[in-house]
Amino acid sequence: MGYLHIGTDLSTKALKVAEAGVFHKERVQSLPADRIKKHFLKGDRNWQDYVKVKDQVKKIVQFRRVNLMESFHFKEPFSVFFCRNVMIYFDKKTQADLVNRFCDCLEETGVLMIGHSESLTGISHPLHYIRPAIYRK
Repeated sequence: MGYLHIGTDLSTKALKVAEAGVFHKERVQSLPADRIKKHFLKGDRNWQDYVKVKDQVKKIVQFRRVNLMESFHFKEPFSVFFCRNVMIYFDKKTQADLVNRFCDCLEETGVLMIGHSESLTGISHPLHYIRPAIYRK
């Protein structure tokens, strides 16, 4: 069995859009053409300006509503945990709490990727800096 990917958001509206997997083609234009061809179907007629995520991709992705201010648990640890451009909205104490809870969700050598506008400077955590926005447990 392949890896399971989980996408989370607080917004149920955002989750419904993600689950539908239909996006304006401009949203994927920065991806390499071979990836677009491999993972998306092109729309036709009234949908010619859209792409749809292929079912083979949808089968390995689950979407869940998660409020980062509440307790969250996952069955298995993650090899990579992305939390990009979210922590900038929180104070340092909340950021520290979140980072440490993210660490609890990571495998022993798992990676946390944050947004480029974010930093873990001034936050106590068990991660090792790899490069900007990338930290390893």
